[in-house]
Amino acid sequence: MKQGWFQHSYLSEEQANELVERYGAKNIKTEKSLSADYKTWTVSALLPESANPPRVDRTYQNRYWG
Repeated sequence: MKQGWFQHSYLSEEQANELVERYGAKNIKTEKSLSADYKTWTVSALLPESANPPRVDRTYQNRYWG
């Protein structure tokens, strides 16, 4: 299965540490790095990607309403 990096940006140190712990509990590879502003953190997680695009929500798309 194809995998890609998902990034959580502009996190405090506590938030970044919590995310790393949660991903680590699920055995997901993560990287924590300091952002360019030297105040916030970025956490990157290697997550699986779907081959299919997300389905369109057709809840309110009735042909009689158009």
